[in-house]
Parts: sequence; structure tokens; C-alpha cells
Amino acid sequence: MSEKCNIRDYELAAALEITLERVYEICQEFDKDPNDDWNLVEGEHFVWSRKAIRQRRFSPEGAYAICKYINEHEGRRLFRRFRRWLNRRDEKLKQLLVEKKFIEVTQDSNSFVISGGKVFLRPPYVRNLLGLGKRQDVLTKAFNEEIKTSNPEPLQLDKHFIEDGSSKYLSGMGISRVAVNLSLKLTKQHRRDWCQLVGERAISALHEVVEDREERVKRVERAKKKAKTAAKNTCQITGLCCSPLNLFDLAVHHVYDQETYPQLADHPFNLLVIRADIHKEFHQWMGGNHVSCTVDDLQRYIETFAASLFPDADGATMAKTLKRLEKIRKMVKPI
Repeated sequence: MSEKCNIRDYELAAALEITLERVYEICQEFDKDPNDDWNLVEGEHFVWSRKAIRQRRFSPEGAYAICKYINEHEGRRLFRRFRRWLNRRDEKLKQLLVEKKFIEVTQDSNSFVISGGKVFLRPPYVRNLLGLGKRQDVLTKAFNEEIKTSNPEPLQLDKHFIEDGSSKYLSGMGISRVAVNLSLKLTKQHRRDWCQLVGERAISALHEVVEDREERVKRVERAKKKAKTAAKNTCQITGLCCSPLNLFDLAVHHVYDQETYPQLADHPFNLLVIRADIHKEFHQWMGGNHVSCTVDDLQRYIETFAASLFPDADGATMAKTLKRLEKIRKMVKPI
């Protein structure tokens, strides 16, 4: 219920065109006689924002009760203006929730594929975005209706969707079309409203995913270049320095792999500059480049192959490497 009570006292005062002091005077009137018709119920009409100083946050029902009180006691006709304000406020909140849902869905790199510069979302994630749960039949029905329509145009392969076997992955334009369809066909008003907002935002939101991905690639490349410069041609595991007498290539290793932990892909402490042959061997040891890895996996690898990684070391290099791993563990916080 506390989430429902999200109207701050000063917001309510501004909406009703009264002072903050007047808001609390009315609250005192409500609280004065528990047997009259004017009551504000804690948990239903309001919650305490700071109980020690009696500061409140109101629910729409609580705000409406105060509006009604003003109408009846002061003769001011506020209902229409108040409803408009409340509707605009609710619209902003819904838009915020839609933005949050797009971010949540597209944060999972398994939710989409990129083809022809467009993002195409997999069916379970389209259902999640549209609030359909497991109802693939509802999504399929809307899709089939849109693929047959001539107004504005039938859904087109590679523009509105791509196919993977029997599955249809939808682009932003495809999701927008299906969402608009559902906003006219679903039985419950709040679900229709949600789909309408998703439809309005889908094209630009998924376009931003492509832009973000391209920018992320650039950021990662810049971070890797910076890491190599800072390493000064030295392998940060073995401590060996590349020279004319000891030539080898260097690679930048993501300690926490960038597919599973994309938010750490350009984190300076997550990038370790190591010999390219060690990098290749580590991922083979893990089972392939597609297998997720963490700092614990790297430590196990180093402990397993310490004899070959540090054949001439006196212990100082090994200690330095282990300290580096501990620093990574402290500084890099995977979510």
C-alpha cells in the first residue's frame, strides 16, 4: 500500500492551489472527530513520510478526499481540474514504468538479436514487455491479424519481424503494431492503456538498444586500449615483459566476462592484460569463449597451472598476481 501512497504533500498543495499549511489544517480536521464522515485512514489514504513530525504522503483516494472536503466546505469546484492533474500524474508514472520495463527486458542479452541494424525481440520477452505472461496465443492472434491487414500495411519479414523456425522475433515497428492491436482488443482497460504506451515507445526504445550497444563497443575498445597502455607491454599474470628477445602478443581479458556482465565490460579493474597464448588457453580450459567466467575461475586456472606460468619465479611474481586478483575481487562488484 505504501507504493500507492506516492503523492507528496507539496504536490497535493500545488494541485489544489492551497498552501502546505492548509493541507495539514485539513488533515487535522479529518483527525479531530473519528465519528464524523471525514476520515483519513492510515495505510489506505496516507502513510507517514516522517511520523515524528507528522509529515504524510497521500494515495489518490486520500488526495481525492481532501479535494472533496475543500469543495464542500469552501465552495470551490476543484474536481475536474484535480482529475486532470491526477490523470497527467498517472500518465507520467505509467510512462516511467514502461521505460523501466524496456530497460529490464533489453538488459538481458538473450532477449534479442540484431539483424540489419535492427533489434528483434524474442517472443517470451515480447510477452513480458506487453504484460501477457505466458499467453503466446494472445500474441500470435494479434500478430496474425496485423500480418493480414492492408492498413497501414501487412507486417513484413525483416522489417517488422524475422523468423527462427516457428518463432517470430519482433522489431520495434513490429512490437508497436502488435501493441496497438492489443490496446484496442484486450478486455481490461489498464492492460489496453499499458499496451498503448508500449506501442508509442517501442520503435525508439529498441533503436536506442542498437545505439547503446554500438557506444558500449566503442567504450570497451577505448578501455582495452587504455589498459594495454598502462600495462607497458607486460603480462599482468606472469610479469613477463615483451621485448625483442622475448616476443609475444598481448590480449585484454575480461575477468568477469562481458556477455554475462556487460555493465563491467569497460570497468578498468575488470580488464587484465595477459599473454595472448595464456588468454586462449584459459578459455579453452573453461570450455570455450562462450562459457561465463569470473575472478574465481581465473584464480583456479592460475593455481592449477602455476608451475608452467611461473617457471622461474621466486614467489614475488606469484604473490603480486594473487594480490592483483584480490584487488579485482574488492573493486569489481558483479550484480
